[in-house]
Amino acid sequence: MPLTFEQFRNAFIAKVTNYKIDWTVLGFYAPDGRVYSFGTDTKVISTVFEALAAPVIKEIADEFGYSIESSEQTVYPDFTLNPASGKPPRIAVDIKTTYRRFSGKQIQPFRYTLGSYASFLRSPGAAKNIKYPYAEYSGHWVVGFLYTRTAGIPGIVLALRWF
Repeated sequence: MPLTFEQFRNAFIAKVTNYKIDWTVLGFYAPDGRVYSFGTDTKVISTVFEALAAPVIKEIADEFGYSIESSEQTVYPDFTLNPASGKPPRIAVDIKTTYRRFSGKQIQPFRYTLGSYASFLRSPGAAKNIKYPYAEYSGHWVVGFLYTRTAGIPGIVLALRWF
């Protein structure tokens, strides 16, 4: 029986809760004990989220009989879940990040950019920058992270939310 999005979502939430993952990150830790800020570079921050989510996604894949493959930074999706047979249908899992924007104390609506995924929606036959042909994926799932930038604090606080 193939893994469903609901099973994946529930397992992800349960693992994050069980492992008490602290999504607060401050920066790069250097051997001399200094912490260097991530700054506001969205590629760096997105990579941090991918690194934090990867072990959880791998564990879920293992439990449901899937192998997992990562992609290079510019290749969709971030993770491909392959059934035990190694043949399609595969599941695409992409990590998306954005930060909260405020107007005064009011949180503004936010959105995630779909990046290369959006191009495959428009043109499912496209083969550039996708791990496997679009038609080989039975699902395209997004793990979205919404984070807060705090002025004067050289770090970010990560918040996980399911929609």
